Amino acid sequence: MSSIPYQRHGLSILSLLSVIVLAGCGAEPDLTASESRSTAPAEWAAWPRAALERSAAEVETPSQSRLSEQALRVRDEARLVTSHGMAVDLTVGTASAPTAERALAALAACQPNAWAVQPQVAPGRILAGVAYGDGLYVAVGDSGEILTSGNGTAWSDLSTASSPFSYLDVAYDGGGTFVAVGTEGRISLLSGPVTGTVSFGSGFVFGHVAYGNGAWVVTGGYLDASFRWYSLIIASTDGGLSWNVVSSIPASGATTVGRGVAFGNGVFVVTGPTGDVYSSSDGTTWSYAAYVPGADFKFVASGGGQFVGGTSNGRIYKSTTGQSWSLDATPSTLAWFSGAYLDGVWVLVGQGGQIASSTGSGSWVSRSSGTSNSLETVTAGPAAWVSVGTSNPGNQRIVTSSCPLPDLAPFTPSGWSAPIVVSNQPGTSTNSAVITTAQSVYIDLAWANFGNADAGPFTVLLTLQGSSLVTASSTGLLSLSGQGVTDIQLNPLPAGTYTLTMRVDDGNAVQESNEANNSYTRTFSVSP
Repeated sequence: MSSIPYQRHGLSILSLLSVIVLAGCGAEPDLTASESRSTAPAEWAAWPRAALERSAAEVETPSQSRLSEQALRVRDEARLVTSHGMAVDLTVGTASAPTAERALAALAACQPNAWAVQPQVAPGRILAGVAYGDGLYVAVGDSGEILTSGNGTAWSDLSTASSPFSYLDVAYDGGGTFVAVGTEGRISLLSGPVTGTVSFGSGFVFGHVAYGNGAWVVTGGYLDASFRWYSLIIASTDGGLSWNVVSSIPASGATTVGRGVAFGNGVFVVTGPTGDVYSSSDGTTWSYAAYVPGADFKFVASGGGQFVGGTSNGRIYKSTTGQSWSLDATPSTLAWFSGAYLDGVWVLVGQGGQIASSTGSGSWVSRSSGTSNSLETVTAGPAAWVSVGTSNPGNQRIVTSSCPLPDLAPFTPSGWSAPIVVSNQPGTSTNSAVITTAQSVYIDLAWANFGNADAGPFTVLLTLQGSSLVTASSTGLLSLSGQGVTDIQLNPLPAGTYTLTMRVDDGNAVQESNEANNSYTRTFSVSP
């Protein structure tokens, strides 16, 4: 068994291969045949994201006092659209959107400088892959493990039972679909318009997956009955409805077993352990792209117009096309297992819990992960950098470097009665004790960003009796600042009790540190 070459990052699969060898002694499969999908396995019955319930650790209630000394900023970008024929009379001022300086400050605050080890969610199961997409972090691992999180720190376990296979990688396509791959030739579509699972069978091990240009590409290997390894590339160009082996290369020793796949600059790139690099524009037709002497690649990743590959001896190589590679740095002598890119920053993780980050060519800075256990993979999202791996004795390890987020919520400025003020005269920000059927109604609204990061564009919806009344559109809001509109005029209303509800960030365009504090409701009465 010591001659078996395939290894997923730092996670040894020799124990798994002892099962695969026994099961692989039958007839060899047709490596060019298309595999049809089976139904989704039971452990994914709880998928889609609607099943994810936020835990108490994911939300926090901001204090209104943080903005109590700040004047309300009424901005010209708070444009109003009326409905139901209501008359709207706006009083607005002018102010600029978040500045470039503030944007740079937010980026600096989001540097992956400080990492923290998170509590284990499902002890006894190793994690091997993690990806981010559509506001969700997804981590996968052995025994069919699947964890999800909205912020990278509070996780939900979607696995219902231990499974006889292991997931080794997961990726997101940018359109709602996560795909996980692993042992037994397993490919699972976890979400999106199509869900289900392909299993190529015993002897197959799929270690990496990537998406680009309308295609999914999976790399891995197959061990036949004569103990010969084949390096495989599997592709799907129909959204995962069918999967085909598009490349099968006999691998003597560890010469051609793929150890990574990434898509960038219009091409897929696959790297191998002896410096071999292959490329494809469509995921189905592949060609030999480069040979990098001495580069025992453990992974390849893309971002910022570059491919980055890490090796078993701590070297980092870069390329823009996959055909020409240069040594960028050697910040370690230990193996790098994964890399991710976000907003001008690269992060690499690997053996011994090592982490390094870079904002420029060759300038890699070592970071403390808080663990000496191997980190198998890393991903980036607006809430946090997240890396997963193993800990002794064979448990999960999740480490994160959180990023500041905005927190949009209704706001009571100094001198106001509440976030929604209802009065019988313009120019005041206090509630009227009595409003009659002969008087017009004037409404003021205020909201703020309680978070430590600036917010991008969002809308604020005001409803009357549950029906849309006014929508305010904001082009952005600085951290710890407020916005609002004043003197929304309604024609006299019939006698009765009325309910106004304001929802900040209606439609959830902005990812926030607290998604549970966006609404405020005010009830008022109109007397005869």
